[in-house]
Amino acid sequence: MTPTFSAQQIAKAKERVTDSGHTIAEWCRLHDVSLNAAYQVLQGRCTGQRGEAYRAAVALGLRRPVKRKPVVRVPSREEAALVHLQG
Repeated sequence: MTPTFSAQQIAKAKERVTDSGHTIAEWCRLHDVSLNAAYQVLQGRCTGQRGEAYRAAVALGLRRPVKRKPVVRVPSREEAALVHLQG
């Protein structure tokens, strides 16, 4: 089951937006978030699990951003052989 946001959490998120002195549309433009996704999250219709709704929920402070592991690049055979030859 996906977590939903409480009415209190949503009210705090809306308050943070209005306290910033911007309309929701202006806030979305400043944070590069889809207006539609932000409204869906703020109205409780979307839990912000992925995509634009996720980005909106993170920007609104309703979700924590996922920490991604760094990608480790494995050298090709040619690169490995070149390093071995250079010793």
